[in-house]
Amino acid sequence: YSKEEVAETMAETMEQYMSKTRTDYGSGVARPKIEEKDNFELKGQFLKELRDNTFSGLDHEDENKHIEKVLEIMDLFHIPNITIDQMMLRAFLMSLTGA
Repeated sequence: YSKEEVAETMAETMEQYMSKTRTDYGSGVARPKIEEKDNFELKGQFLKELRDNTFSGLDHEDENKHIEKVLEIMDLFHIPNITIDQMMLRAFLMSLTGA
């Protein structure tokens, strides 16, 4: 980096800097591999439960309680050969408003 680039970067606010660097990264969520024979679909009551318990990040909402609630919902359903982590990574985004 040149001295000019360093000085320019130092003059930026952290928010400006982070907005530039965030675009360089891919998604931090990696979907676990599921064997084709074990493929599954989320539907019915499972989706209704998730939609009834969405999280939008408002001040009165607690993100830890939301995660706990989603995990409780996950525990109600069992899909053979599918782990809770595999289900969670597929379903969690559906529990967020705007997902």
